[in-house]
Amino acid sequence: LAASRSGRLFHSSDGGREWRGQGEVTTGGAECSALLVTSDGSLLVGYPGGIFLREGVEWTRRSFPTGGEGALDPVIAMAESGGALYAATWRSGLMRSRDGGRNWELVDTTGPGDDDPIFGDLSNSQEGFTYIYSLASDGARLALATDAGLSASVDGGESWRHSYFNSGLLSVVFDRDGTLWGTSKTGVWRCDPVSMEADEGRIDGFGRSPLDYFSDLYRGAGGDLIGARNKSLHRLAPRDGGYRMEGASLSNVEALALLPLSGGGLLLGTSRGFFRSEDGGRSWAEVALP
Repeated sequence: LAASRSGRLFHSSDGGREWRGQGEVTTGGAECSALLVTSDGSLLVGYPGGIFLREGVEWTRRSFPTGGEGALDPVIAMAESGGALYAATWRSGLMRSRDGGRNWELVDTTGPGDDDPIFGDLSNSQEGFTYIYSLASDGARLALATDAGLSASVDGGESWRHSYFNSGLLSVVFDRDGTLWGTSKTGVWRCDPVSMEADEGRIDGFGRSPLDYFSDLYRGAGGDLIGARNKSLHRLAPRDGGYRMEGASLSNVEALALLPLSGGGLLLGTSRGFFRSEDGGRSWAEVALP
């Protein structure tokens, strides 16, 4: 399933090769920014200040307790973890629903921090960050990239630990082995979600991570990562404990989402439409929408 910003829905039954229309969300003019299909078959679409929930054929509008800040506070991403649903908003924090998306509460991300004195009291409350840029989940664990750094939970969002980054984090993703990878204005970082110890990810050919930094990082095929940089894609392939950076033959596009497919392919949603890769991101073919 895919949702456009205008609320149009599309469905593909062959891994994204062909698509057909699946109706639309009755948004009333709100711009859609995230999509989640839950384990019980419900469909959630995020909008500024809340979500649209479809159970059966009916859509209902569910608001967050903070109310959001209009178009300036979109839902960044949604995930299902530990039997609950989570929606990360840009400016109002992380929301949680324990009843399938009908009612929402603000998640308390209070945690012990990473014992870094430079973080100070900021690590002990949700006031430690002002903006959320990315949400990642591998089922039981959750992670947030924020303007203060990295926040992670290994128990489904019940408790949190933090790691401070001077320039904050722009994106975060779990790799195949469960390690967290994040991007900042100073490079690519790797972090153990239990100890919250972070180090700079090593990329062949660079003494430090590329200063021309990645704005987004996605989990690719196998153990690869896919980085978006200056409207172009780069494939990060594991090599001798580090990564080798390669071009991904796709440029002049704004990457919005990337989905690894069960057959080994990758489906990329961009501002220009869909692209599909059958070789782990080395080459891409555009997919037409109806």
